[in-house]
Order: sequence, then structure tokens, then C-alpha cells
Amino acid sequence: MSTETQTDQDTKQTEVQEFLDARQQRRWIFPRAALVGLCAGSVALLFRVALSTADKLRNQLILWSQDQAAEWILPVLLSLLGAVLAVYLTRKFAPEAPEAASRISNPSSCGCVNSDGDGSCL
Repeated sequence: MSTETQTDQDTKQTEVQEFLDARQQRRWIFPRAALVGLCAGSVALLFRVALSTADKLRNQLILWSQDQAAEWILPVLLSLLGAVLAVYLTRKFAPEAPEAASRISNPSSCGCVNSDGDGSCL
């Protein structure tokens, strides 16, 4: 009898200890989640500020270029430079992107066929 009682007490003690350990781990989840949320929100805010600043700079460039002799050339050249930079960065950091883009632009390669069989996705 005493062996069964001792075993029951050991089992209860183990379960209580597991509960306390799990409770302690859960205490740290909220602060970590709050920190992650704060960091994600800060990155989103900085991205929004960067987009707003870039938009203001673009508008100032357009206004400035209208006063110049060849008012269209500078915005066109900067757009070309931006496109070249985007292609370079995409090829360097995401070499699989052109393959994905070709699958999107050619729907028949991804198995999208409508009832007419022309390969267009609905």
C-alpha cells in the first residue's frame, strides 16, 4: 500500500512541477510577443516614412526639372537608373524571381487552362 501511495505522490509532484515549468515559460511569451510587435511596427513605420520621403523628393525633382531646358530628360534617366538597379538587385539577391515571373506571365505553363483551352487563367 505504501508503495502505491508513494508512487501516486511522486506522480502528483511530477505533474505539479511540469505545470509550474509550463507556467513559467508562458510568462515570457507576452513580453517576447510585445517586443516582436514593437519591432515589426517600427520597421513598418520606417518603411512608410521612407516611401513618403521618396514621393516628396520625386515631386520636387519633377518641379525642378520643369524649369530646365530639357525638362523631361532627368526624370527619364533617373527612372531608367532605378529600373536597372531593380533588375540588378533582383538578379543578385533573388535569382529564382525571373523563373517565377515567366510562370506568371505564361499561365499555360502553370496548368491554368480555361474551357477554351487558350491558356488564360480566370
